[in-house]
Amino acid sequence: MRIITALVVLCVSSPVFAAASAWIPVEIENGQIIIPITLGGDPARALLDTGAEGHAISESFLAGHEGAYTKGKPLTVSGVNSSRRTNWIHNVDIGLFGIDFEIDDLMPILDDDIDFILGLPFFELFIVQIDYPGKRMRIVDRKSLDLKKFANVKMKRSGGSGHPQIQVNLNGEMNAWLMLDTGNNGGIYMQRSKVEKRGWLEQYRSTESVVTGANATATGTETFRLPAMTIGPYEMENI
Repeated sequence: MRIITALVVLCVSSPVFAAASAWIPVEIENGQIIIPITLGGDPARALLDTGAEGHAISESFLAGHEGAYTKGKPLTVSGVNSSRRTNWIHNVDIGLFGIDFEIDDLMPILDDDIDFILGLPFFELFIVQIDYPGKRMRIVDRKSLDLKKFANVKMKRSGGSGHPQIQVNLNGEMNAWLMLDTGNNGGIYMQRSKVEKRGWLEQYRSTESVVTGANATATGTETFRLPAMTIGPYEMENI
């Protein structure tokens, strides 16, 4: 698939574009989308993450920019293996797509590779086009394009969280709804019971792996390669 198009939400007042913004360059790092932004007037890197329920900012960036934000109420951040106490972050100046505004309710994260996470609240008011091969993206006015005319993948929102889900076929054996998570570069995650029911752990050699997140690390995960997966009209191998 040359260009992936997704609906996205921007938690600020919407700027006026004739139809679409200019393309901006992005970095593709291990499948993740990193876009240039500014935080407190300084250049920064933001991860586009449909799997995050809110926005987040790295504690290493906060440590180097004291006085450029305020702390809010206490917050407990839960990871896979542990939890920690911190505070909500408010009044951060951010620049994105040529727009400067102030943003609140940011969760501090333990991540030194990126400065900011744009989560689900980014994905609503505009259509976002991500051109992976061209390493670029833009936002499009929803009124200028009817995505239903071009849709070739079944998609829905998961109950409660609102995360986007897409329907795929796994190895010609089963249809499944998978969460579309642009922040995950670790492959596809499935319930163990469904994998064991089809004997995939025995049929395809599995190895132990480590799952790393923004706030914690988990061990004891098994990984295997599935021969095929179909998304809409596209079939991928060795998943």
